[in-house]
Amino acid sequence: MKSYYLIDYENVGSNGFLGCENLNKQTEIHIFYTNNSKKIDLDIFYNHGQANIIVHKVPSGKQSLDLHISSFIGYLVGLNSKKEFNCIIISKDTDYDNIISFWEREKNIKILRYESIDPTAETFQLLLDNDLTTNIQKALEDIQTINEDIEYITNVCNLYINSKNKKQDIYRNIIYKYGQEKGLTIYTKIKNLL
Repeated sequence: MKSYYLIDYENVGSNGFLGCENLNKQTEIHIFYTNNSKKIDLDIFYNHGQANIIVHKVPSGKQSLDLHISSFIGYLVGLNSKKEFNCIIISKDTDYDNIISFWEREKNIKILRYESIDPTAETFQLLLDNDLTTNIQKALEDIQTINEDIEYITNVCNLYINSKNKKQDIYRNIIYKYGQEKGLTIYTKIKNLL
């Protein structure tokens, strides 16, 4: 399965590349930067595993990198419309979480955001975590939920489990999807699993 890492270089710098030496040839690393970005560490170009690196210089401006990366995600969705793919944003910027939620909600496309490329990223698959799914199913037994709800809630938990504000991010996504009353009931049942 093809994997795309979209690196907000202005935000994470060279630290965003931690673990890139383990990536395979099915992976593309897209570096997005402006004139305001720190200097690029050239070692990245020699120690990135088998991944293909593509560099995108974008104009400087307010939220310029965010807008270009968001636009590029739309391009990837169109390019891969008939096949599965992994898309991982490398940034500390939580504003991307709104874009991630949009694609999840509109097209059931799973996008992740991390602060760096993880050494286990090569084996990353957008599959449900069976243990978490089982625990969520058990936690939600006494309220009316369907498999689609379990899948959505599990995906949201997997998406934000490593986030600095994971409980808040998960809470917001569940409330957005299910409304205040049902969302709060669901969140109360699962928050101890996080």
